[in-house]
Amino acid sequence: MKKLTLLSAILFTVYLATAKIINVPGDQPTIQAGIDAASDGDTVLVAEGTYLENINFNGKAIHVASQYIMDKDIGHIPNTIIDGSQPSNPDLGSVVTFNSGEDTTSVLCGFTITGGTGTFVPAFNARAGGGIFCYPAGCKITYNYIEYNTLTTTASGFGGAIECDHVDKSWAVITHNKIQHNQNNGLNYARGGGVNVFGRARITDNQIISNTCQSNKNGFGGGLVCAGNFYSSDLKEIYIANNLIQNNSALTQEDKTEKEFGGGVIVTGYYGVIKNNEIIHNSISSKNLSYGMGLYLEKNSSDLILESNIIKNNYFSEGTSYGGGLAVVFGEVTLQNNVIQNNKANFGGGVYVWSKFSNKVSPVINNTITGNDAADVGGGLYVIASDAVLFNSIVWGNTSPQNSSIYVENSNLEVRYSDVETGWPGKGNLDVEPVFMEDGYHLDAPSTLLNKGVSAVQINDKWYKSPDFDIDGDKRPFENTKPDIGADEVLVVSVNELVSTGSSLITAFPVPFTSSTTIEYELKNPGHIRLSVYDHLGKQIQVIVDEYLPQGKYKSTWNPGNLPSGVYYCLLKTGGRTQSIKIIKL
Repeated sequence: MKKLTLLSAILFTVYLATAKIINVPGDQPTIQAGIDAASDGDTVLVAEGTYLENINFNGKAIHVASQYIMDKDIGHIPNTIIDGSQPSNPDLGSVVTFNSGEDTTSVLCGFTITGGTGTFVPAFNARAGGGIFCYPAGCKITYNYIEYNTLTTTASGFGGAIECDHVDKSWAVITHNKIQHNQNNGLNYARGGGVNVFGRARITDNQIISNTCQSNKNGFGGGLVCAGNFYSSDLKEIYIANNLIQNNSALTQEDKTEKEFGGGVIVTGYYGVIKNNEIIHNSISSKNLSYGMGLYLEKNSSDLILESNIIKNNYFSEGTSYGGGLAVVFGEVTLQNNVIQNNKANFGGGVYVWSKFSNKVSPVINNTITGNDAADVGGGLYVIASDAVLFNSIVWGNTSPQNSSIYVENSNLEVRYSDVETGWPGKGNLDVEPVFMEDGYHLDAPSTLLNKGVSAVQINDKWYKSPDFDIDGDKRPFENTKPDIGADEVLVVSVNELVSTGSSLITAFPVPFTSSTTIEYELKNPGHIRLSVYDHLGKQIQVIVDEYLPQGKYKSTWNPGNLPSGVYYCLLKTGGRTQSIKIIKL
Protein backbone atom coordinates (compact mmCIF):
# COMPACT_ATOMS: atom_id res chain seq x y z
CA MET A 1 0.00 0.00 0.00
CA LYS A 2 2.86 2.43 0.83
CA LYS A 3 4.49 1.70 -2.51
CA LEU A 4 1.21 2.41 -4.29
CA THR A 5 0.75 5.69 -2.40
CA LEU A 6 4.32 6.78 -3.25
CA LEU A 7 3.81 5.86 -6.91
CA SER A 8 0.55 7.86 -6.99
CA ALA A 9 2.34 10.89 -5.52
CA ILE A 10 5.13 10.64 -8.10
CA LEU A 11 2.66 10.35 -10.97
CA PHE A 12 0.66 13.33 -9.66
CA THR A 13 3.86 15.42 -9.42
CA VAL A 14 4.75 14.51 -13.00
CA TYR A 15 1.21 15.44 -14.06
CA LEU A 16 1.54 18.89 -12.48
CA ALA A 17 4.95 19.41 -14.04
CA THR A 18 3.69 18.59 -17.52
CA ALA A 19 0.50 20.70 -17.31
CA LYS A 20 0.82 24.12 -18.96
CA ILE A 21 -0.97 27.44 -19.31
CA ILE A 22 -1.94 28.57 -22.80
CA ASN A 23 -2.60 32.30 -22.87
CA VAL A 24 -5.22 33.80 -25.17
CA PRO A 25 -4.52 35.91 -27.14
CA GLY A 26 -0.85 35.83 -26.06
CA ASP A 27 -0.02 32.27 -27.17
CA GLN A 28 -3.07 31.54 -29.34
CA PRO A 29 -5.30 34.09 -31.13
CA THR A 30 -8.68 32.57 -30.15
CA ILE A 31 -10.12 30.51 -27.34
CA GLN A 32 -10.81 27.61 -29.69
CA ALA A 33 -7.22 27.71 -30.93
CA GLY A 34 -6.13 27.53 -27.29
CA ILE A 35 -8.33 24.49 -26.71
CA ASP A 36 -7.02 22.81 -29.86
CA ALA A 37 -3.45 23.30 -28.64
CA ALA A 38 -4.18 22.05 -25.11
CA SER A 39 -3.72 18.62 -23.58
CA ASP A 40 -5.47 17.07 -20.58
CA GLY A 41 -4.60 18.98 -17.42
CA ASP A 42 -3.79 22.25 -19.22
CA THR A 43 -5.41 25.62 -18.61
CA VAL A 44 -6.52 27.91 -21.42
CA LEU A 45 -6.21 31.31 -19.73
CA VAL A 46 -8.16 34.06 -21.47
CA ALA A 47 -7.45 37.78 -21.13
CA GLU A 48 -10.28 40.30 -20.80
CA GLY A 49 -12.07 41.21 -24.02
CA THR A 50 -14.94 40.13 -26.25
CA TYR A 51 -14.42 36.89 -28.20
CA LEU A 52 -16.86 36.42 -31.06
CA GLU A 53 -16.73 32.63 -31.33
CA ASN A 54 -18.41 29.33 -30.49
CA ILE A 55 -16.10 26.91 -28.68
CA ASN A 56 -16.00 23.13 -28.19
CA PHE A 57 -14.02 21.31 -25.48
CA ASN A 58 -13.59 18.32 -27.84
CA GLY A 59 -13.42 15.83 -24.97
CA LYS A 60 -10.43 17.44 -23.23
CA ALA A 61 -10.01 17.48 -19.45
CA ILE A 62 -8.89 21.09 -19.31
CA HIS A 63 -9.74 24.39 -17.64
CA VAL A 64 -10.93 27.18 -19.91
CA ALA A 65 -10.90 30.23 -17.68
CA SER A 66 -10.66 33.99 -17.45
CA GLN A 67 -8.21 35.78 -15.19
CA TYR A 68 -10.75 35.23 -12.39
CA ILE A 69 -9.19 31.81 -11.80
CA MET A 70 -5.91 33.53 -10.92
CA ASP A 71 -6.94 36.31 -8.51
CA LYS A 72 -10.66 35.64 -7.74
CA ASP A 73 -11.57 39.19 -8.82
CA ILE A 74 -15.17 38.98 -10.07
CA GLY A 75 -14.58 42.10 -12.16
CA HIS A 76 -13.01 39.84 -14.79
CA ILE A 77 -16.27 37.97 -15.37
CA PRO A 78 -18.34 40.73 -17.05
CA ASN A 79 -15.25 41.88 -18.96
CA THR A 80 -14.35 38.49 -20.47
CA ILE A 81 -17.15 37.80 -22.92
CA ILE A 82 -17.71 34.87 -25.25
CA ASP A 83 -20.34 36.03 -27.74
CA GLY A 84 -21.75 33.16 -29.79
CA SER A 85 -24.18 35.18 -31.86
CA GLN A 86 -22.41 34.55 -35.20
CA PRO A 87 -21.89 30.77 -35.53
CA SER A 88 -20.47 29.44 -38.78
CA ASN A 89 -23.26 26.85 -38.77
CA PRO A 90 -26.66 28.05 -37.47
CA ASP A 91 -27.44 24.53 -36.25
CA LEU A 92 -24.39 24.76 -33.92
CA GLY A 93 -25.34 27.99 -32.19
CA SER A 94 -24.42 27.13 -28.58
CA VAL A 95 -21.66 29.37 -27.24
CA VAL A 96 -19.87 26.49 -25.44
CA THR A 97 -20.16 22.79 -26.27
CA PHE A 98 -19.24 19.60 -24.39
CA ASN A 99 -20.21 16.67 -26.63
CA SER A 100 -17.38 14.13 -26.50
CA GLY A 101 -17.87 12.34 -23.19
CA GLU A 102 -16.35 15.04 -20.97
CA ASP A 103 -16.75 14.90 -17.20
CA THR A 104 -16.23 17.33 -14.32
CA THR A 105 -12.52 17.62 -15.10
CA SER A 106 -13.62 19.76 -18.06
CA VAL A 107 -14.13 23.16 -16.45
CA LEU A 108 -15.52 26.47 -17.74
CA CYS A 109 -14.77 29.33 -15.34
CA GLY A 110 -15.07 33.09 -15.20
CA PHE A 111 -16.82 34.23 -18.41
CA THR A 112 -19.89 36.02 -19.61
CA ILE A 113 -21.61 33.60 -22.01
CA THR A 114 -24.08 35.37 -24.29
CA GLY A 115 -25.70 35.49 -27.71
CA GLY A 116 -26.19 31.74 -28.07
CA THR A 117 -29.04 30.23 -30.08
CA GLY A 118 -28.58 26.54 -29.25
CA THR A 119 -27.62 23.34 -31.05
CA PHE A 120 -30.04 21.38 -33.22
CA VAL A 121 -30.30 17.74 -32.08
CA PRO A 122 -31.91 15.60 -34.83
CA ALA A 123 -32.54 12.66 -32.45
CA PHE A 124 -34.84 14.88 -30.36
CA ASN A 125 -36.02 17.16 -33.17
CA ALA A 126 -35.06 19.97 -30.81
CA ARG A 127 -32.75 22.89 -30.22
CA ALA A 128 -30.87 22.70 -26.94
CA GLY A 129 -28.43 24.64 -24.80
CA GLY A 130 -28.72 28.27 -25.85
CA GLY A 131 -25.56 29.27 -24.00
CA ILE A 132 -23.98 25.91 -23.08
CA PHE A 133 -24.68 22.52 -24.68
CA CYS A 134 -23.52 19.39 -22.87
CA TYR A 135 -24.55 16.12 -24.56
CA PRO A 136 -23.61 13.36 -24.08
CA ALA A 137 -21.15 14.42 -21.41
CA GLY A 138 -20.61 15.82 -17.93
CA CYS A 139 -19.05 19.18 -17.12
CA LYS A 140 -18.21 21.73 -14.44
CA ILE A 141 -19.55 25.24 -15.03
CA THR A 142 -18.48 27.71 -12.35
CA TYR A 143 -18.38 31.47 -11.76
CA ASN A 144 -19.89 32.51 -15.08
CA TYR A 145 -22.57 34.98 -16.12
CA ILE A 146 -24.80 33.12 -18.59
CA GLU A 147 -27.22 35.65 -19.97
CA TYR A 148 -29.29 36.77 -22.95
CA ASN A 149 -29.17 33.46 -24.80
CA THR A 150 -32.29 32.54 -26.76
CA LEU A 151 -33.66 29.30 -28.18
CA THR A 152 -36.33 29.77 -30.82
CA THR A 153 -37.74 26.77 -32.65
CA THR A 154 -41.05 25.54 -34.00
CA ALA A 155 -40.14 22.10 -32.58
CA SER A 156 -38.89 21.55 -28.99
CA GLY A 157 -36.46 23.59 -26.92
CA PHE A 158 -34.30 22.33 -24.02
CA GLY A 159 -32.37 24.74 -21.76
CA GLY A 160 -32.40 28.41 -22.70
CA ALA A 161 -29.06 28.93 -20.93
CA ILE A 162 -27.70 25.42 -20.25
CA GLU A 163 -28.58 21.93 -21.45
CA CYS A 164 -26.85 18.96 -19.78
CA ASP A 165 -28.19 15.66 -21.06
CA HIS A 166 -27.30 11.97 -20.57
CA VAL A 167 -24.84 12.53 -17.75
CA ASP A 168 -25.50 9.12 -16.14
CA LYS A 169 -21.80 8.20 -16.10
CA SER A 170 -20.71 11.58 -14.80
CA TRP A 171 -22.17 14.65 -13.13
CA ALA A 172 -23.29 18.06 -14.22
CA VAL A 173 -21.76 20.48 -11.70
CA ILE A 174 -23.18 24.00 -12.01
CA THR A 175 -22.01 26.30 -9.23
CA HIS A 176 -21.62 30.02 -8.43
CA ASN A 177 -23.10 31.26 -11.72
CA LYS A 178 -25.50 34.05 -12.62
CA ILE A 179 -28.00 32.57 -15.06
CA GLN A 180 -30.30 35.37 -16.12
CA HIS A 181 -32.49 36.76 -18.91
CA ASN A 182 -32.38 33.63 -21.05
CA GLN A 183 -35.33 32.43 -23.14
CA ASN A 184 -36.55 29.07 -24.35
CA ASN A 185 -39.14 29.55 -27.08
CA GLY A 186 -39.79 25.91 -28.00
CA LEU A 187 -43.17 26.41 -29.59
CA ASN A 188 -44.10 22.71 -29.61
CA TYR A 189 -42.49 21.78 -26.29
CA ALA A 190 -40.16 23.75 -24.02
CA ARG A 191 -38.20 22.57 -20.97
CA GLY A 192 -36.02 24.87 -18.87
CA GLY A 193 -35.99 28.60 -19.48
CA GLY A 194 -32.67 28.74 -17.66
CA VAL A 195 -31.23 25.25 -17.06
CA ASN A 196 -32.31 21.78 -18.17
CA VAL A 197 -30.47 18.73 -16.76
CA PHE A 198 -31.08 15.07 -17.42
CA GLY A 199 -29.15 12.84 -15.01
CA ARG A 200 -27.06 13.34 -11.89
CA ALA A 201 -26.42 16.94 -10.95
CA ARG A 202 -24.93 19.21 -8.31
CA ILE A 203 -26.39 22.70 -8.61
CA THR A 204 -25.24 25.11 -5.89
CA ASP A 205 -24.82 28.81 -5.10
CA ASN A 206 -26.28 30.07 -8.37
CA GLN A 207 -28.53 33.02 -9.11
CA ILE A 208 -31.16 31.83 -11.61
CA ILE A 209 -33.14 34.96 -12.36
CA SER A 210 -35.68 36.23 -14.92
CA ASN A 211 -35.55 33.33 -17.36
CA THR A 212 -38.56 32.43 -19.49
CA CYS A 213 -39.85 29.14 -20.86
CA GLN A 214 -42.73 29.54 -23.31
CA SER A 215 -44.55 27.20 -25.62
CA ASN A 216 -47.74 26.88 -27.59
CA LYS A 217 -48.32 23.50 -25.91
CA ASN A 218 -46.19 22.31 -22.97
CA GLY A 219 -43.89 24.52 -20.91
CA PHE A 220 -41.79 23.02 -18.12
CA GLY A 221 -39.71 24.99 -15.62
CA GLY A 222 -39.12 28.70 -15.99
CA GLY A 223 -35.81 28.60 -14.13
CA LEU A 224 -34.50 25.06 -13.59
CA VAL A 225 -35.53 21.57 -14.71
CA CYS A 226 -33.86 18.40 -13.39
CA ALA A 227 -35.04 15.03 -14.73
CA GLY A 228 -33.32 12.04 -13.15
CA ASN A 229 -34.94 8.90 -14.43
CA PHE A 230 -38.53 9.86 -14.98
CA TYR A 231 -39.63 6.68 -16.72
CA SER A 232 -38.25 4.01 -14.36
CA SER A 233 -37.59 3.28 -10.69
CA ASP A 234 -33.82 3.71 -11.17
CA LEU A 235 -33.74 7.18 -9.61
CA LYS A 236 -30.72 9.45 -9.87
CA GLU A 237 -28.97 11.57 -7.25
CA ILE A 238 -29.45 15.33 -7.00
CA TYR A 239 -28.01 18.05 -4.78
CA ILE A 240 -29.54 21.53 -5.17
CA ALA A 241 -28.46 24.01 -2.51
CA ASN A 242 -28.01 27.70 -1.73
CA ASN A 243 -29.50 28.98 -4.99
CA LEU A 244 -31.58 32.09 -5.56
CA ILE A 245 -34.31 31.17 -8.07
CA GLN A 246 -36.32 34.31 -8.73
CA ASN A 247 -38.66 35.97 -11.27
CA ASN A 248 -38.68 33.04 -13.69
CA SER A 249 -41.81 32.23 -15.68
CA ALA A 250 -43.39 29.42 -17.66
CA LEU A 251 -45.97 30.33 -20.30
CA THR A 252 -48.38 28.49 -22.58
CA GLN A 253 -49.51 30.85 -25.28
CA GLU A 254 -52.11 29.04 -27.38
CA ASP A 255 -53.11 25.46 -26.58
CA LYS A 256 -55.99 25.28 -24.08
CA THR A 257 -55.64 21.54 -23.47
CA GLU A 258 -52.01 21.29 -22.35
CA LYS A 259 -50.36 21.93 -18.96
CA GLU A 260 -47.59 24.02 -17.40
CA PHE A 261 -45.31 22.82 -14.58
CA GLY A 262 -42.85 24.60 -12.28
CA GLY A 263 -42.67 28.34 -12.65
CA GLY A 264 -39.36 28.26 -10.78
CA VAL A 265 -38.12 24.66 -10.51
CA ILE A 266 -39.02 21.10 -11.59
CA VAL A 267 -37.38 18.02 -10.06
CA THR A 268 -38.49 14.56 -11.23
CA GLY A 269 -37.03 11.08 -10.73
CA TYR A 270 -34.49 11.70 -7.96
CA TYR A 271 -33.30 11.04 -4.44
CA GLY A 272 -30.99 13.44 -2.64
CA VAL A 273 -31.28 16.91 -1.13
CA ILE A 274 -32.85 20.25 -2.06
CA LYS A 275 -31.91 22.72 0.68
CA ASN A 276 -31.32 26.35 1.60
CA ASN A 277 -32.73 27.71 -1.65
CA GLU A 278 -34.85 30.81 -2.08
CA ILE A 279 -37.57 30.16 -4.65
CA ILE A 280 -39.38 33.47 -4.92
CA HIS A 281 -41.54 35.52 -7.31
CA ASN A 282 -41.79 32.82 -9.99
CA SER A 283 -44.96 32.45 -12.05
CA ILE A 284 -46.97 30.36 -14.48
CA SER A 285 -49.47 31.49 -17.09
CA SER A 286 -51.42 28.64 -18.68
CA LYS A 287 -54.48 28.50 -20.89
CA ASN A 288 -55.45 25.28 -19.10
CA LEU A 289 -53.80 23.71 -16.00
CA SER A 290 -50.64 24.56 -14.06
CA TYR A 291 -48.85 22.86 -11.15
CA GLY A 292 -46.21 24.19 -8.76
CA MET A 293 -45.83 27.92 -9.34
CA GLY A 294 -42.65 27.86 -7.27
CA LEU A 295 -41.53 24.22 -7.21
CA TYR A 296 -42.92 21.07 -8.85
CA LEU A 297 -41.82 17.61 -7.60
CA GLU A 298 -42.91 14.42 -9.39
CA LYS A 299 -42.06 10.70 -9.08
CA ASN A 300 -39.32 11.22 -6.52
CA SER A 301 -38.28 9.02 -3.59
CA SER A 302 -38.98 9.63 0.09
CA ASP A 303 -35.18 9.88 0.23
CA LEU A 304 -35.50 13.21 -1.58
CA ILE A 305 -35.28 15.72 1.28
CA LEU A 306 -36.69 19.21 0.75
CA GLU A 307 -35.40 21.22 3.68
CA SER A 308 -34.74 24.75 4.88
CA ASN A 309 -36.00 26.44 1.72
CA ILE A 310 -37.88 29.72 1.50
CA ILE A 311 -40.65 29.31 -1.09
CA LYS A 312 -42.35 32.65 -1.27
CA ASN A 313 -44.48 34.97 -3.45
CA ASN A 314 -44.93 32.53 -6.34
CA TYR A 315 -48.17 32.88 -8.29
CA PHE A 316 -50.31 32.12 -11.35
CA SER A 317 -51.75 34.71 -13.73
CA GLU A 318 -54.39 32.70 -15.62
CA GLY A 319 -55.81 29.20 -16.00
CA THR A 320 -56.47 26.70 -13.19
CA SER A 321 -53.56 26.21 -10.83
CA TYR A 322 -52.49 23.71 -8.15
CA GLY A 323 -49.82 24.40 -5.53
CA GLY A 324 -48.84 28.06 -5.39
CA GLY A 325 -45.62 27.39 -3.53
CA LEU A 326 -45.14 23.68 -4.02
CA ALA A 327 -46.81 20.74 -5.79
CA VAL A 328 -45.87 17.14 -4.87
CA VAL A 329 -47.26 14.65 -7.40
CA PHE A 330 -47.02 10.84 -7.81
CA GLY A 331 -44.26 10.24 -5.30
CA GLU A 332 -42.81 10.63 -1.84
CA VAL A 333 -40.86 13.61 -0.56
CA THR A 334 -39.82 14.55 2.97
CA LEU A 335 -40.58 18.22 3.61
CA GLN A 336 -38.89 19.74 6.65
CA ASN A 337 -37.91 23.19 7.91
CA ASN A 338 -39.37 25.00 4.91
CA VAL A 339 -41.09 28.37 4.93
CA ILE A 340 -43.91 28.40 2.36
CA GLN A 341 -45.29 31.90 2.41
CA ASN A 342 -47.46 34.31 0.40
CA ASN A 343 -47.94 32.05 -2.64
CA LYS A 344 -51.09 31.92 -4.79
CA ALA A 345 -53.02 29.20 -6.68
CA ASN A 346 -56.60 28.07 -7.19
CA PHE A 347 -56.14 24.87 -5.19
CA GLY A 348 -53.54 24.68 -2.43
CA GLY A 349 -52.21 28.20 -2.15
CA GLY A 350 -49.19 26.95 -0.22
CA VAL A 351 -48.81 23.20 -0.85
CA TYR A 352 -50.61 20.70 -3.10
CA VAL A 353 -50.09 16.96 -2.54
CA TRP A 354 -51.47 14.37 -4.96
CA SER A 355 -50.10 10.82 -4.82
CA LYS A 356 -52.99 9.28 -6.78
CA PHE A 357 -53.75 6.54 -4.23
CA SER A 358 -50.17 5.26 -4.32
CA ASN A 359 -50.05 4.70 -0.54
CA LYS A 360 -46.88 6.77 -0.46
CA VAL A 361 -46.66 9.05 2.55
CA SER A 362 -45.27 12.58 2.30
CA PRO A 363 -44.21 13.74 5.78
CA VAL A 364 -44.43 17.49 6.40
CA ILE A 365 -42.27 18.20 9.45
CA ASN A 366 -41.47 21.52 11.15
CA ASN A 367 -42.67 23.65 8.25
CA THR A 368 -44.24 27.10 8.43
CA ILE A 369 -47.05 27.54 5.89
CA THR A 370 -48.39 31.05 6.20
CA GLY A 371 -49.91 33.92 4.22
CA ASN A 372 -50.80 31.79 1.18
CA ASP A 373 -53.98 32.29 -0.83
CA ALA A 374 -56.17 29.84 -2.78
CA ALA A 375 -58.77 31.29 -5.09
CA ASP A 376 -60.95 28.17 -4.66
CA VAL A 377 -60.05 25.91 -1.74
CA GLY A 378 -57.19 24.97 0.60
CA GLY A 379 -55.34 28.19 1.33
CA GLY A 380 -52.46 26.54 3.17
CA LEU A 381 -52.47 22.84 2.28
CA TYR A 382 -54.50 20.76 -0.20
CA VAL A 383 -54.18 16.95 0.02
CA ILE A 384 -55.95 14.78 -2.56
CA ALA A 385 -55.81 11.00 -3.10
CA SER A 386 -52.80 10.76 -0.80
CA ASP A 387 -51.49 9.70 2.58
CA ALA A 388 -49.68 12.49 4.41
CA VAL A 389 -48.35 13.31 7.86
CA LEU A 390 -48.13 16.83 9.29
CA PHE A 391 -46.38 17.41 12.59
CA ASN A 392 -44.55 20.20 14.41
CA SER A 393 -45.81 22.56 11.69
CA ILE A 394 -47.60 25.90 11.50
CA VAL A 395 -50.51 26.40 9.09
CA TRP A 396 -51.71 29.90 9.85
CA GLY A 397 -52.87 33.11 8.18
CA ASN A 398 -53.76 31.47 4.87
CA THR A 399 -56.91 32.45 2.95
CA SER A 400 -59.43 30.86 0.60
CA PRO A 401 -63.23 30.85 0.18
CA GLN A 402 -63.31 27.34 1.69
CA ASN A 403 -61.03 25.51 4.14
CA SER A 404 -58.50 28.31 4.42
CA SER A 405 -55.98 26.22 6.38
CA ILE A 406 -56.23 22.60 5.16
CA TYR A 407 -58.44 20.83 2.65
CA VAL A 408 -58.46 17.02 2.38
CA GLU A 409 -60.12 15.02 -0.42
CA ASN A 410 -60.12 11.20 -0.56
CA SER A 411 -57.02 11.16 1.62
CA ASN A 412 -55.67 10.21 5.00
CA LEU A 413 -53.96 13.18 6.66
CA GLU A 414 -52.57 12.68 10.15
CA VAL A 415 -51.82 15.89 12.05
CA ARG A 416 -49.88 15.98 15.33
CA TYR A 417 -48.35 18.75 17.47
CA SER A 418 -49.13 21.42 14.89
CA ASP A 419 -50.65 24.88 15.04
CA VAL A 420 -53.56 24.96 12.59
CA GLU A 421 -55.78 28.00 12.35
CA THR A 422 -59.44 27.01 13.01
CA GLY A 423 -58.11 23.81 14.60
CA TRP A 424 -57.56 20.22 13.51
CA PRO A 425 -58.06 16.88 15.33
CA GLY A 426 -54.96 15.13 16.61
CA LYS A 427 -52.74 14.87 19.66
CA GLY A 428 -50.90 18.03 20.65
CA ASN A 429 -52.53 20.26 18.03
CA LEU A 430 -53.10 23.95 18.79
CA ASP A 431 -55.13 26.82 17.40
CA VAL A 432 -53.25 29.90 18.63
CA GLU A 433 -51.69 33.00 17.08
CA PRO A 434 -48.04 32.06 16.34
CA VAL A 435 -46.60 35.56 17.07
CA PHE A 436 -44.05 36.02 14.31
CA MET A 437 -41.38 38.65 13.91
CA GLU A 438 -41.70 41.14 11.05
CA ASP A 439 -40.53 38.61 8.43
CA GLY A 440 -43.61 36.49 9.11
CA TYR A 441 -41.92 33.21 10.02
CA HIS A 442 -39.32 33.70 12.77
CA LEU A 443 -41.13 33.14 16.06
CA ASP A 444 -40.98 35.95 18.58
CA ALA A 445 -40.02 35.12 22.14
CA PRO A 446 -43.58 35.63 23.53
CA SER A 447 -44.96 32.94 21.18
CA THR A 448 -46.91 30.16 22.84
CA LEU A 449 -45.51 27.70 20.25
CA LEU A 450 -42.16 27.52 22.02
CA ASN A 451 -41.46 24.03 23.42
CA LYS A 452 -44.84 22.73 22.17
CA GLY A 453 -43.49 20.31 19.55
CA VAL A 454 -42.01 16.83 19.96
CA SER A 455 -38.71 15.32 18.91
CA ALA A 456 -40.42 12.32 17.30
CA VAL A 457 -43.90 10.93 16.80
CA GLN A 458 -45.25 7.49 15.93
CA ILE A 459 -48.10 7.38 13.42
CA ASN A 460 -49.49 4.13 12.01
CA ASP A 461 -46.54 2.10 13.34
CA LYS A 462 -43.97 4.40 11.74
CA TRP A 463 -41.74 6.91 13.52
CA TYR A 464 -41.20 10.43 12.19
CA LYS A 465 -38.36 12.52 13.62
CA SER A 466 -38.03 16.27 13.92
CA PRO A 467 -34.85 17.54 12.18
CA ASP A 468 -31.87 18.27 14.40
CA PHE A 469 -31.49 21.84 13.12
CA ASP A 470 -33.94 24.57 12.12
CA ILE A 471 -34.12 26.65 8.93
CA ASP A 472 -31.31 28.92 10.16
CA GLY A 473 -29.04 26.04 11.14
CA ASP A 474 -29.75 26.50 14.85
CA LYS A 475 -29.81 23.28 16.84
CA ARG A 476 -33.13 22.15 18.21
CA PRO A 477 -32.73 21.70 22.00
CA PHE A 478 -33.92 18.13 22.54
CA GLU A 479 -31.82 17.54 25.65
CA ASN A 480 -33.67 19.60 28.25
CA THR A 481 -36.79 20.80 26.51
CA LYS A 482 -39.12 20.18 23.57
CA PRO A 483 -38.61 21.71 20.13
CA ASP A 484 -40.68 24.65 18.94
CA ILE A 485 -43.45 24.26 16.37
CA GLY A 486 -42.59 25.54 12.89
CA ALA A 487 -39.47 25.98 10.78
CA ASP A 488 -37.77 28.32 13.25
CA GLU A 489 -36.38 27.38 16.64
CA VAL A 490 -36.16 30.26 19.11
CA LEU A 491 -32.87 29.68 20.87
CA VAL A 492 -31.16 31.37 23.73
CA VAL A 493 -27.51 31.71 22.67
CA SER A 494 -24.89 31.76 25.40
CA VAL A 495 -23.28 35.14 25.84
CA ASN A 496 -19.89 33.44 25.71
CA GLU A 497 -20.73 32.16 22.23
CA LEU A 498 -21.79 35.64 21.11
CA VAL A 499 -18.60 37.19 22.42
CA SER A 500 -16.25 34.48 21.15
CA THR A 501 -17.32 34.69 17.50
CA GLY A 502 -15.32 37.89 17.01
CA SER A 503 -15.73 40.12 13.99
CA SER A 504 -13.83 41.11 10.89
CA LEU A 505 -16.79 41.52 8.54
CA ILE A 506 -19.21 43.48 10.72
CA THR A 507 -18.99 46.93 12.37
CA ALA A 508 -21.46 49.39 13.90
CA PHE A 509 -21.53 53.21 14.24
CA PRO A 510 -22.17 54.99 16.49
CA VAL A 511 -21.43 52.81 19.49
CA PRO A 512 -22.62 53.57 22.11
CA PHE A 513 -25.84 55.00 20.62
CA THR A 514 -29.07 56.50 21.89
CA SER A 515 -31.75 56.10 19.20
CA SER A 516 -30.28 53.99 16.37
CA THR A 517 -27.03 52.54 15.05
CA THR A 518 -25.87 51.67 11.53
CA ILE A 519 -24.48 48.18 11.07
CA GLU A 520 -22.04 47.66 8.20
CA TYR A 521 -21.08 44.22 6.89
CA GLU A 522 -19.29 42.71 3.91
CA LEU A 523 -20.06 39.55 1.96
CA LYS A 524 -17.07 37.95 0.27
CA ASN A 525 -19.41 35.70 -1.74
CA PRO A 526 -23.09 35.93 -2.64
CA GLY A 527 -25.43 33.93 -0.44
CA HIS A 528 -28.19 33.92 2.14
CA ILE A 529 -27.44 36.03 5.18
CA ARG A 530 -29.18 36.55 8.50
CA LEU A 531 -28.45 39.63 10.59
CA SER A 532 -30.11 39.49 14.02
CA VAL A 533 -29.93 41.14 17.42
CA TYR A 534 -29.67 39.40 20.81
CA ASP A 535 -29.99 40.86 24.28
CA HIS A 536 -27.46 40.51 27.10
CA LEU A 537 -28.99 37.15 28.09
CA GLY A 538 -28.54 35.72 24.61
CA LYS A 539 -32.24 35.88 23.59
CA GLN A 540 -32.91 36.80 19.97
CA ILE A 541 -35.06 39.92 19.88
CA GLN A 542 -35.06 41.01 16.24
CA VAL A 543 -34.10 39.81 12.76
CA ILE A 544 -32.87 42.79 10.73
CA VAL A 545 -31.97 41.07 7.44
CA ASP A 546 -32.85 37.56 6.27
CA GLU A 547 -32.35 37.22 2.51
CA TYR A 548 -30.08 36.27 -0.38
CA LEU A 549 -27.61 39.06 -1.23
CA PRO A 550 -24.90 39.45 -3.89
CA GLN A 551 -21.26 39.91 -2.97
CA GLY A 552 -20.55 43.40 -1.65
CA LYS A 553 -20.73 45.84 1.26
CA TYR A 554 -24.02 46.65 2.99
CA LYS A 555 -25.50 48.90 5.65
CA SER A 556 -28.54 48.29 7.86
CA THR A 557 -29.99 50.54 10.54
CA TRP A 558 -31.19 49.13 13.83
CA ASN A 559 -33.68 51.13 15.87
CA PRO A 560 -34.38 49.35 19.16
CA GLY A 561 -37.48 51.43 19.88
CA ASN A 562 -38.53 51.13 23.52
CA LEU A 563 -36.01 48.45 24.44
CA PRO A 564 -34.12 49.31 27.62
CA SER A 565 -30.57 50.65 27.72
CA GLY A 566 -27.84 48.06 27.96
CA VAL A 567 -25.64 45.65 26.05
CA TYR A 568 -26.85 43.95 22.86
CA TYR A 569 -25.15 41.70 20.33
CA CYS A 570 -25.56 41.85 16.55
CA LEU A 571 -24.97 38.44 14.94
CA LEU A 572 -24.20 37.88 11.24
CA LYS A 573 -24.61 34.40 9.75
CA THR A 574 -23.44 33.80 6.19
CA GLY A 575 -21.85 30.96 4.25
CA GLY A 576 -21.41 28.77 7.32
CA ARG A 577 -19.65 31.57 9.21
CA THR A 578 -20.98 33.33 12.30
CA GLN A 579 -19.63 36.67 13.51
CA SER A 580 -20.91 39.11 16.10
CA ILE A 581 -20.33 42.58 17.49
CA LYS A 582 -21.29 44.10 20.85
CA ILE A 583 -23.38 47.28 20.72
CA ILE A 584 -24.48 49.44 23.64
CA LYS A 585 -27.63 51.52 23.95
CA LEU A 586 -27.53 54.48 26.31
